[in-house]
Amino acid sequence: MRGTIIYSERDGEAAEYARLLGRQFNFPAINSGTSSLRKVTASQALLIVSSLTGGILSIQKWMNRNLVLLKGKKLFLFVVTKNLAEKPERLNRLVSEDIPSEIRQACEVFYLPGDIADKELGLTHNLAAEIAARLYVSS
Repeated sequence: MRGTIIYSERDGEAAEYARLLGRQFNFPAINSGTSSLRKVTASQALLIVSSLTGGILSIQKWMNRNLVLLKGKKLFLFVVTKNLAEKPERLNRLVSEDIPSEIRQACEVFYLPGDIADKELGLTHNLAAEIAARLYVSS
């Protein structure tokens, strides 16, 4: 399966997670500000990595501008936030409001802790294994 990782970088954490996931899946990780639409178009799956800052996904505008490219693809949104201790309902509501309604049902959401450190790499690998299972079972 061909895939691409798109990330929006505000503070570097989204980029770091994107690089880790890229190594795990052997998918290219590209910044949404400089993304090659050709790579996105050719991909069957998109792993989107975004920070949640002030209750807003940093990649929200990119998703809205590129809805045509996102429709019909397997979408996995990784939300990097320092507020994992917040009530899950509130986080889910904030994120859901930022995902365009046209792709909301097709998008699986995962939360990642901000302030990535080496000790948290196990979490990323576990998520990668879970995503891999979902990608390859349904392909």
